[in-house]
Amino acid sequence: MQEIVKGFLNFQQNVFPERKDLFKRLASNQNPKALFISCSDSRLVPELVTQSEPGQLFVIRNAGNIVPPFGPEPGGVSATIEYAVLALGVTEIIICGHSNCGAMNAIASNADLESMPAVDHWLHYANAAKAWWMSVTTIPLKCVLMRW
Repeated sequence: MQEIVKGFLNFQQNVFPERKDLFKRLASNQNPKALFISCSDSRLVPELVTQSEPGQLFVIRNAGNIVPPFGPEPGGVSATIEYAVLALGVTEIIICGHSNCGAMNAIASNADLESMPAVDHWLHYANAAKAWWMSVTTIPLKCVLMRW
């Protein structure tokens, strides 16, 4: 925790003052170029991998970068997409997966998630995509995930 606090203080004392004009503009307005949906995995940082500045991406992060069917599901994915498109005028939506994704590996291997019922429930939103994949190819999903 001390490292996180130290980083936050460094931002306040050094980074923010150097980029004060940018943050002043962003305080009253945002105009992101894209909605970026990615995994909440700590190894994937959307702004870093896209080399984007603050305010350029509107970001959703969740286990497995899953987009459930439209509706009031827990987590607010639908609400965030709706806000990005209708309120912010975002026209580009990117769904970014990554290698060694625990969520995708659990889906591909039919992992027993009894000890994590919320995770188990969340990953079921990917069942339709998994069923589609299995209907169009004989390549096991696990093999595809290992390649990327």
